Amino acid sequence: MLVLGSAPPLGVLEAVALAGELEDLTAVGEPIEGGEAKLFGSALVAMSDAILQAAEDEESCFNGARVFDRMSRSQQLASLEVVARHLFHETPACLPLTAWSEATLASVLHEAKRLVEEEVEEGEKSEYRQMVLDTLDHDEEVDNWDDPEEWEGLLGCYEDRFLWDLDYEDEEATDLSPELSRQNRAVMGIGEDYYAAIPPDLRADESLQRSAERLLATVSGRRS
Repeated sequence: MLVLGSAPPLGVLEAVALAGELEDLTAVGEPIEGGEAKLFGSALVAMSDAILQAAEDEESCFNGARVFDRMSRSQQLASLEVVARHLFHETPACLPLTAWSEATLASVLHEAKRLVEEEVEEGEKSEYRQMVLDTLDHDEEVDNWDDPEEWEGLLGCYEDRFLWDLDYEDEEATDLSPELSRQNRAVMGIGEDYYAAIPPDLRADESLQRSAERLLATVSGRRS
């Protein structure tokens, strides 16, 4: 599983720092599985369906990250596929740390959060909520299983496992002079192409439907 921008457990950070061997902490790990994979898969499928159903001149907004919402529908599907492949499959390299990749992941997390919140509101099923608890290894009893505020806190903790800042939403950073922009990136610890990197897109001869089918295949564990 590739999770760029996420923070490893504190013990790992301390061990690396003490050893004086600060290396790339976004190394490739195991693909997500179990309930977590099902939660992410449900979010990705819901987003894919929404993109396909949107009118040609209509933006597909998910309110997770402005950078993602402003992409074309073809860019959104292509970006979702890239992120999904790193989440559901072992990959030879990490996902590039860019505004578009973090914004895409943030949007998927926001959609997963929406699914949980919708479940809380309906109050009939508890499938997604149990997935979150299992993933967080949350041993404490949830005081009120149907309390939106309690789940908001737990979901915030869940999102923090993947993204520990909002650099991808810092629009002011793109409006600075070259020198100030360089200094700003250095302070935030991000690369020169973080904001400049262009999101992936579909080929001119590739349909949105075909892209959505490939995304589904990626989520279901099949290479396409």
